[in-house]
Amino acid sequence: SSVLPLASMRALSCAAVAAAASVIENQETLQALPPEVACASALASAPGAVKATMTLATGKMLPNDAGKYTVCKEILHTSNFSTRFFMVSMIVGGVPAEIGMCLPASCTNDDVKQLKDDLLRPLHANGTIVIPSYSREYPQPAATVSHPNPINDQDVVQWTKWATLAASVVGVLVLWTLFATAVVMSSRGTDGAGENRGRASVLAKVKIVEAWSLVGSGGTWTSMWEAAPYRPTDCLNGIRVLSMVHIIMGHTLMMPLAISGYSNVEDMHVSPLDPDAMETGWWVEFLLGGELGVDTFFFIGGFLLSFIGIKRKTPVLQGMMLRYLRLTPSLAFVLMVYTLLVPFLAAGPFAPRLQAQIFDNCRDTWWTELIYTMNFVPWNSDHVCMGWTWYLGNDMIFAVFGLVLLTVYKRSKLFGWVLTASLMLASFAVTIYVVYQHKLGIYIFGADYSAYMYWLYSKPYSRIPVYLLGLIVPWVLDFADQKGLRRGTEPRSRSARAIVIIACMAATALMVFCMWWIGLDFPGGSGSSRKADTWSPLANAVYITFSRPLWGLGLTVVAVACYFDYLPFFNGALSHWLWTPFTRLTYGAYLVHPLVVKLSAANETNYYTYSVADVLFRTGANAVLAYAGAAVVWCLVEKPMASLTGLLLPKSKPRAAKAPAEAAAENA
Repeated sequence: SSVLPLASMRALSCAAVAAAASVIENQETLQALPPEVACASALASAPGAVKATMTLATGKMLPNDAGKYTVCKEILHTSNFSTRFFMVSMIVGGVPAEIGMCLPASCTNDDVKQLKDDLLRPLHANGTIVIPSYSREYPQPAATVSHPNPINDQDVVQWTKWATLAASVVGVLVLWTLFATAVVMSSRGTDGAGENRGRASVLAKVKIVEAWSLVGSGGTWTSMWEAAPYRPTDCLNGIRVLSMVHIIMGHTLMMPLAISGYSNVEDMHVSPLDPDAMETGWWVEFLLGGELGVDTFFFIGGFLLSFIGIKRKTPVLQGMMLRYLRLTPSLAFVLMVYTLLVPFLAAGPFAPRLQAQIFDNCRDTWWTELIYTMNFVPWNSDHVCMGWTWYLGNDMIFAVFGLVLLTVYKRSKLFGWVLTASLMLASFAVTIYVVYQHKLGIYIFGADYSAYMYWLYSKPYSRIPVYLLGLIVPWVLDFADQKGLRRGTEPRSRSARAIVIIACMAATALMVFCMWWIGLDFPGGSGSSRKADTWSPLANAVYITFSRPLWGLGLTVVAVACYFDYLPFFNGALSHWLWTPFTRLTYGAYLVHPLVVKLSAANETNYYTYSVADVLFRTGANAVLAYAGAAVVWCLVEKPMASLTGLLLPKSKPRAAKAPAEAAAENA
């Protein structure tokens, strides 16, 4: 993230324009290239019109200009001359830059490296040109990048037999779903084909048919839209969906950086060209606040586990087995699609980057996703196959702790409280130690943040406090219930309402502060004395350790106020039945949305251009597509497998007693 003085940046861009005109068209330069290189020979012998078109298609403005990919590829049709389109990351005069280059098809990535001094000669006036190599090491070595470089559109790996297998699995699931739906619909028919209807009725009662049917009493599609009876915890439905959209917004901004990137990085990161870039305003804190949406999920997970299980038996082994069987099929399905199909659904200059990212990260460690050890193997979270699933790894571990702590609490309340408090304090101590030990920071454009992501961000021993906070809230409600304070008996005086409203306002202010607190370590823009990345180790330790539990504390106040219905309008809005289908799809949306974001970036023919409106529009589109994809996962895998998993529950219990278990699985 080096920054050039303004004059140097302007000179660099002007030199790039000159380069585009002279590199390819200048015959003397082409004749001076090593004759043994096929690329040089092809450049020298290319017709003048082709050279002019390749010039047009090559990027001209530094630091980032992806050129015109489509123009380059159309040369084959207009002039019968084969071309390749290269994306070349480089360091020019000490500044990171990248351009798209249109060259003859005989040129290779090695040719670009070998001929860089001739191809990019006009840029030498601003210093040497270095083409960094690809490295996956941590910390990132100097003069290297985290993606293959150079890379061209012919580096795309073609369709494989494994892709065919994955597509076949998806096809079989679709056909089976259609068959099961047709059987169930036929069994409900009223026409005269009584014999056929009778056979269909028999088939429709087969569990594996019934589970995959879209319609019927337990149909996947009908159950997705079915309104559940009101529960006092339903305000969490709206909170969960809004948190999911917030997470999608953050990933919409950040995930493309490793694939297509942005053309106007100067409008995102402070430089002499734009001292009031994105990072100086409140908007960046709101976007990065999507990280806290995951902590909302942790809080809700702990709260519901405790709230539902406090009055029920909670066998740890059985509970974990059912949870694994409930969550893993959808994860395995998305893992299959992501690793075996998604790499072949992208085309364009950035498609090879997406392929390299998936192949390099998933080749050796895909299996860690299925046993939820992705936060330890591999240790570097940037190398996790599906990096966003770190949340699921933590949530599975937290569920084990939650079941154990809940069992302990029901046997000895005091010991349960002491053990939970001890775990929380131990987490605080470990987090503070790691922050000081490795000098971690939270300024997202700084080197200390990379260390934070490597050592602590996704580790369960740092993220568990907010889950534990959610776990103990029902214990407090249980204590209040024993003292006679339960839903329906709460004080309704003006003073009681005023106290609750003031508490909720304070909780909201606390949550807003947790979201914008991080901005105090970002630059303040023109006229401000605030500098970036200036927090002391103590300030970083305090934020990293306590911001998430404080966020959870704010959620606690709001959730309890809604539970006792002190905020009828707010509670009614968040508990509305319209949230129900989206709540059921949230797990699938979390799994699917990065596939949407990454595929969209990989199919671009040019960089994104950052703006608030652009991020909002793309967030809306990504959210719609993510939930649409989640509906497909729900109908093909998630709901059918949940129905089959339900067969493992004890058969002796009356149906009325199954509702909490079903709700627990749904809320998981």
